[in-house]
Amino acid sequence: MVWKLTGLRYEKHQQLKNRAQQAVMKALREGTLTKSLCEVCGRLVVEAHHDDYNKPLEVRWLCKSHHREAHGHKSRMIERLKLWRRLND
Repeated sequence: MVWKLTGLRYEKHQQLKNRAQQAVMKALREGTLTKSLCEVCGRLVVEAHHDDYNKPLEVRWLCKSHHREAHGHKSRMIERLKLWRRLND
């Protein structure tokens, strides 16, 4: 399902998202939150993914690829690469 936020709803969503991101950065600096490996593939370089921005410190640690997938942003290039890998395994 694709949905878009517009106008005031978008602004409120962005504010909530920004506050959650800032809370994660602050907690990482203070040592109250620590990064872990990507929960899907085990990569070391990870990003914080929020399933709910109302719970800013409840994050899933995902590598860039899996973070994009979690948001539904699979590009054609990524899909082609996966297909190529399947065909060549």
